[in-house]
Amino acid sequence: MGQDSNRLTANEQHRRAEAKLAGMSESSTANLPAEALALIHELRTHQIELSVQNSALFEHMIDIYYKVDMDERIVYASPSCLAQTGYRQEEIIGRPAQEFYADPTQRQAMLSVLLEQGQVSDYELEMIHKDGTPIFASVTAHILTDQDKRPVGMEGILRNITQRKQAEQTRDALVQENRGLMRQVMQVQEDERRMLARDLHDELGQLLTSIDARAEYIARHTDNDDLRDVAEEIVRDTRASFDASHAVLLRLRPATLDTLGLDAALTELCGQWQQQVGIDCILRIDGEIDHLSEMHAIAIYRLVQEGLTNAHRHAKAKRVEVVLRNVPPHAGRAGQVQIEINDNGKGLHVQTVATGMGVIGMRERVHALGGTFLLTHVPTDGVRIEAMLPIDGGEVSDDWL
Repeated sequence: MGQDSNRLTANEQHRRAEAKLAGMSESSTANLPAEALALIHELRTHQIELSVQNSALFEHMIDIYYKVDMDERIVYASPSCLAQTGYRQEEIIGRPAQEFYADPTQRQAMLSVLLEQGQVSDYELEMIHKDGTPIFASVTAHILTDQDKRPVGMEGILRNITQRKQAEQTRDALVQENRGLMRQVMQVQEDERRMLARDLHDELGQLLTSIDARAEYIARHTDNDDLRDVAEEIVRDTRASFDASHAVLLRLRPATLDTLGLDAALTELCGQWQQQVGIDCILRIDGEIDHLSEMHAIAIYRLVQEGLTNAHRHAKAKRVEVVLRNVPPHAGRAGQVQIEINDNGKGLHVQTVATGMGVIGMRERVHALGGTFLLTHVPTDGVRIEAMLPIDGGEVSDDWL
């Protein structure tokens, strides 16, 4: 039997309702006043119209309206089930609802919530189309009760969200691909910086050492006062070049990070800023961090390095506090490292936050490793940078902030 024969059209229902109303027993209403009769007629007519409207609504609705009894058998499904699942009404009604779910345990989990709370809203499940393809559905349902408040069944609306879920999966795949590319870019950058730092250390370092030694020899052994003054000036300039090259090497690739680990490298970095720039840099590390991967270690180092640069160059801060916390795995979450950088400067301009390459670089480094990044401008207290990096795989959700 076809779909059209399973339900009456709106016009057919309207005609039958009018016939039923016209055939009402006159004896049942003979003793009622005329005003009461008119009111009854109006109410019944309104009821018929509502029934017809609801029927037309079900005929044209996109989502599936359904009812099941307490044995989980389908007692009604709106005609939209054909377009959404490939099944006609008569193919669904009377069958156990779990037959249409890809994983029956998902439905049992939903039923547990439904029976406990009396309703569910936008509960996502995976179902199977008649042709065997998966369907992602969102269910909003509630318990039906009798006059004694005892459960007698369930009714709800089932919405096909397959296209939305496919779009989300595509988006997630693109995000993962972008993060992979960012990690590759970061690795190439660090390899180039390491190579450049090594070349500068080996070649420039040897050259400056040679110049320093020769100039100092001349200054010690010459009897010419003018020549001695020039030689001593060369020594001063050479040693200033040593200091400048050391600062460049530190920015390119801190040797301490490779030899002694992240803890020592951050301690050295804060000490350098405090000595050279005059910023009061306070470093606090809670937990072990030297076991982190090279990618995580360099990302954290660059994050702190850029945070100190912004605090000095843009915020004109006099005090910066850097806090690292190793957060162990908990309640199914991966282990994480939390980084906080707080300064007492004048804050960052909105344009600097939005378009500054330093801030963008920090954010991209964190996101490339599946972490979260937040920069907060506090007018009276400077800038607060907060980042969370997963260290055991997985991702960090935004709800920690």
